Amino acid sequence: MAGLSGHRWRQLVERVKTEYAWVCWICHQPIPEGVPARTPRSFSVHHLTPRSKGGAVYDLANCRPAHYGCNSSQGDKPAQSWVTSPDW
Repeated sequence: MAGLSGHRWRQLVERVKTEYAWVCWICHQPIPEGVPARTPRSFSVHHLTPRSKGGAVYDLANCRPAHYGCNSSQGDKPAQSWVTSPDW
């Protein structure tokens, strides 16, 4: 699947921001607002079970906020393989 966009994706992003706030699920640091998209400290949606491994793309239960840089560094590894004590 190519990059996600469109109305449905924007709705999911807003739901993730509302449900989990602006704190990176990976490094537990705040995600600053107003940072240009696709830069290391910008907001992104992390999929707990990666899309490439069959994870639900638009399911809030599979999504958490993350810095773009933190999210990118995890690749397509499932969260269970690198998270030691999730906060959520």
